[in-house]
Amino acid sequence: MIYLISLIKHRSLFTILIIILVYGTSCTLVGSESGRYVDAGNQLRISLELNKTEIEPNKKLVATYTIRNISRSPVILTTSPPHIADAVTRKDGEIIPLVGTGSGGPGIFGYYYIGTGEKMVTEYVIEAKTSRFDFDTQSIIYTPAEKGAYALNLSANVGLINDQQIRVPEIEKLFWIK
Repeated sequence: MIYLISLIKHRSLFTILIIILVYGTSCTLVGSESGRYVDAGNQLRISLELNKTEIEPNKKLVATYTIRNISRSPVILTTSPPHIADAVTRKDGEIIPLVGTGSGGPGIFGYYYIGTGEKMVTEYVIEAKTSRFDFDTQSIIYTPAEKGAYALNLSANVGLINDQQIRVPEIEKLFWIK
């Protein structure tokens, strides 16, 4: 608190708001782009890895989303909707629904148990193409994705860890379509 008071005397209001936002959440972003992971509430370590960072149009890459329990006791994650995370791809800030991204499934809630020191791994296969439904032919038409830089964003649907509310931040990885 004394540190915060000294900041008030020497820093702008904007800096103080940033510090409050960073310390006010229970999640901390750690590491560099290549080895990036997120610690959520000192209970989970979350990472996202891509098997490739450059792919040709119509080719696939695999994104591996790992949640590791780093606490001293088992955790139960409650999600809504029931899948663990939503995957979205963006190009220049615009959502581009590449084939394979997204999530889904029926239900309202999902429950996931992760023992002490254990991890849960979910893979997302992403293809460098888009699809659309052609109403005239009643078929799906695939188109190679545009060349350029893309961001894969995974947003965890976890709202509760052991019945305690938590906010798990979105994690992002960049990849390129040649």
